[in-house]
Amino acid sequence: MLKLQSSSKSYGKKLPLLVEKDEDGFFVIECPVFEGCYTQGKTLKETKENLKEALLLIFSVNKMLSRSDTKGKVVREQLSVAW
Repeated sequence: MLKLQSSSKSYGKKLPLLVEKDEDGFFVIECPVFEGCYTQGKTLKETKENLKEALLLIFSVNKMLSRSDTKGKVVREQLSVAW
């Protein structure tokens, strides 16, 4: 579990992670709570830091999209991709 903390506030939320080491020796982490949230790094520590950055970006965008002053200016859509 990854405990996510920002520098200004600590919410104490823990998120499940799927961690694996790929054939090139890089660590890959997926956070299944957020669809498509993956990252990688040379070390586990680096990979967790990369994931924290990605999650903070997700939270920031979601906060922006939920603000009332963006209504009508920002549209949230989904894209399905099959291969």
